[in-house]
Amino acid sequence: MTNFIRQFWKSISILLVLLYLSFAPPSSFKEIPPIQIEFFDKLVHVALYVFFTFILILDFHKYFGDKVSKSTFFVCCIFSPILLGGFIEIAQETWFSPRTAEWIDWFADIIGTGVGFWIATFTIKKKT
Repeated sequence: MTNFIRQFWKSISILLVLLYLSFAPPSSFKEIPPIQIEFFDKLVHVALYVFFTFILILDFHKYFGDKVSKSTFFVCCIFSPILLGGFIEIAQETWFSPRTAEWIDWFADIIGTGVGFWIATFTIKKKT
């Protein structure tokens, strides 16, 4: 377990930040001036999931290399972030009032996961 945490500390750290940003009460962010760009929050979702998926894939590749099946890779690095985004939206609506579920947020998470996958794949291929 210690070795896993040591190898995946970047992914775990980003996951913890992502969870904090997803579940912290909106009052936690009142000191941050609002950005008046339409759909800015959706861009933040995309960016967070691009970064999370990118780092997760790099960590996964560094730890496992080519020793795992493509289906294991897919489940761990693509399906899990997508599932996480959906779970967060449901949890916000269910347990973290005044947060609400917005399914377009989940769609933004899915887009971010796809872009993160593409960038990570390109980066790994370029390194080899």
